[in-house]
Amino acid sequence: VTGKLIEHFLQNEGIKKEDVDLWFFHQASRIINESLVKRLGITPQKTPSSLEKYGNTSSASIPITMINYFCEKEWTFPKKTLNAIIAGFGVGLASAITLMPIYMDTVFLPPVEIE
Repeated sequence: VTGKLIEHFLQNEGIKKEDVDLWFFHQASRIINESLVKRLGITPQKTPSSLEKYGNTSSASIPITMINYFCEKEWTFPKKTLNAIIAGFGVGLASAITLMPIYMDTVFLPPVEIE
């Protein structure tokens, strides 16, 4: 996913960056994600990462990052629904972007590590 593709998606859907509460990117590389944050002009605090803890977990990286983010601490947001951009990419230049509402009464269960 490139910043240009995300910007096109936002423009096409009429979404303003300031209306997005959280940005969940595929966790392939810290450098790629930092570059996206810089290109889009968004704050790193709105882009959770799980690379340090789990590394690149392929197609599971976005849900793992979301679960990790919501299970780490008790979060309080002034809104009942958060707007999250979910953006993933993979081998062969495949990519997907969506706007996903996250309801604050959603129950997120912590990941279970199998040894």
